[in-house]
Amino acid sequence: MLVRAVLEDGSGNVWVGTDAGLARFANNHFVSRSRGKVGEDNLVWCLFEDRAEDLWVGTNSSLHRLRDDRLTVYGRPEGLPSDEPIAVHQDHAGRIWIGYKNSGVVQFDRQNPQKSRVYSKVDGLASNEVFSIRESANGDLLIGTRAGLSRMRNGHFVTYTPPFPPARRAVYDTLEDSLHRLWVGTMNGIFELRGNTWRRVTEAERGNRGYIVALSEIRDGGVFRRWLGRFVVHPGGNPYAG
Repeated sequence: MLVRAVLEDGSGNVWVGTDAGLARFANNHFVSRSRGKVGEDNLVWCLFEDRAEDLWVGTNSSLHRLRDDRLTVYGRPEGLPSDEPIAVHQDHAGRIWIGYKNSGVVQFDRQNPQKSRVYSKVDGLASNEVFSIRESANGDLLIGTRAGLSRMRNGHFVTYTPPFPPARRAVYDTLEDSLHRLWVGTMNGIFELRGNTWRRVTEAERGNRGYIVALSEIRDGGVFRRWLGRFVVHPGGNPYAG
């Protein structure tokens, strides 16, 4: 079983998304929430808790919202462009954004999903394959895609392309830390993006060890998790392997 997402909610529950569905860790063991809920055969791509403490679960068949043990499903039948959500984010204004495997980014309309606004390559997004959605201190959305990092402000995009051949320009995650430095996880290691300049923080490695798929920050720097191992970057910008 492959674990793809882990989240601790506001009540202290630990949720785990796997290639076999969704589970909650309770009383020192895992309790499946897939059977009759998210679907026991569903692969879970992402987990997100919004400010109302609703749990959003992105799977390979639809987007699910769990509220007070009641499940609501959103997908093509509800008017959304795809059934494969990869990322969910709530911005500072409370809006929900959904990133899809093949259909770009959606500003979700809770009242009427059919009126949700879709942004794609036609609108300037680097690629319709989205891996992550973050937010900068000034409210810009930082969207990791198959073809680079797209920064979205007021519906307009600026794309930053990693200095690699087209087949290796994927950006899996992005993080603006407490010092307002912008870190980027790629399939070629971790980079700091300063303006339009890409500064390598970790050396490229062979195989999947170079794929940086998730970034997070702790009090004394940033913890950068990857497929194998992690890197900690202190305020001075010097990494060490952990």
